[in-house]
Amino acid sequence: MNYKLKVLSPLHIGCGEAYNGLNYLIDPRKKPPQLSILNEELIFEMLKDGQIKSFVTWLENERFPNLFYFFKNVLKDNNFSLQNHLRQKAIYTIPNYAGQEKLREINSFMKQMNHPYIPGTEIKGVIRTAVLYCALLDQKKLNERLLKSLKGFGIKYKVEIDLVKNERELNKKNPKNSRESLRDIKKKLEDKMGDITKELQKSALNANAKEDAKYDVMKYLQAGDSELLDAREYLSVSYVKPFNISRDPSVFYEYIKPDKEISLSMLSLENSKSLKIEQMGFDNNQKDIVSNIDKILSYCFRFSNDLLDEEVSFFSVHGKQQIVEQLIKIKAINKPESPVLRIGKDEGYNSLTVGLAVKKLDSSLYENVLIHATKNKSYDSKNGGPMPKSRKIVYWNGEETTAGWVQLIPENISESQTNFKNNSDNQAGQRQKPATSADLSKLQGMFNVKVKRK
Repeated sequence: MNYKLKVLSPLHIGCGEAYNGLNYLIDPRKKPPQLSILNEELIFEMLKDGQIKSFVTWLENERFPNLFYFFKNVLKDNNFSLQNHLRQKAIYTIPNYAGQEKLREINSFMKQMNHPYIPGTEIKGVIRTAVLYCALLDQKKLNERLLKSLKGFGIKYKVEIDLVKNERELNKKNPKNSRESLRDIKKKLEDKMGDITKELQKSALNANAKEDAKYDVMKYLQAGDSELLDAREYLSVSYVKPFNISRDPSVFYEYIKPDKEISLSMLSLENSKSLKIEQMGFDNNQKDIVSNIDKILSYCFRFSNDLLDEEVSFFSVHGKQQIVEQLIKIKAINKPESPVLRIGKDEGYNSLTVGLAVKKLDSSLYENVLIHATKNKSYDSKNGGPMPKSRKIVYWNGEETTAGWVQLIPENISESQTNFKNNSDNQAGQRQKPATSADLSKLQGMFNVKVKRK
């Protein structure tokens, strides 16, 4: 069966490259403004000698160069003739949904020959996390082993965990080296916790818990790259900011727009009754994981359902009504045969780790042990938490949303069965009707949280 992805919220998958102010030119005459991606060599080819000299002088004095301001303020290109000529030679032109936010460096989307695509490894990675999550919850031996490992970890590294939890006390004792000491302690705890997670993954997914990847049952799931996409049709630019912490500037990304559908080249499962699988030594639980593709999809459905509940609860507590409504709409279309996934940049801690499983199995171990063995600062309930304390919010055409939600859809399912329209991509700039007090009260009952109203 063939599958496609429907993008439900802005989606960024990075390639490690970024466009600086010399690689793009904004056209503010359009609504939304249009952003042309350029090869900067074209600028030197187009400008005359005197203009090149002005350009070099301007560059030397600009911390964040912006081509639009150079043409407008230095070359006085008020009729846009030079800019129009340059735009005609652009690699591609896409809309800018960042509003009044001043553009800086823009992180590029993954591409082949300037065509964005979604790599199959991204899809397979989130499916693997969902499978592991369900295995930890469903299999008694695994969840007992997980909890036993965490308890042992907490006892063995109690001194280090207490230092991390009581950062202020460490600062008093060793003010000069406290930051470096904390970083070293956190790195040590993170590495040790990584070892526990790795062993659990082997137990859950590898035949006889063997190290070699050829004994990993998930290798029988094949996920291919998506089709290559037309950047002009699929891409756009906007920005993200961390919510609930007071630092970090806006970060700009190329995003695939919501409501786009993308075909996958492959998503298939080798026959679980094949001789190869029988001979590898997988236990019955591992064989069951790859018994059929519907089983795989059901794991994704369960994981996303719990993840969405967690996100709704967080944003409800913090009064982010618009995001809550979007997440509830996404949860409503999450189906076992057509699950929602969260992929790409800024998925968040719970999307990428066993953290949510631990939180469900034993919330005290989650708060008192696990969150203090992570890379970034620990936030328990006594210190602004629980972790993760913050989330990344995408600001999209005047709306707030979260990134990376997609739906995996068998191509034989009709559009009416997966109907979803993201109000954050409202080209006409209209706003949905605000939720009433009754709506918020209903929300409070659904997720057992106190909803703040701003």
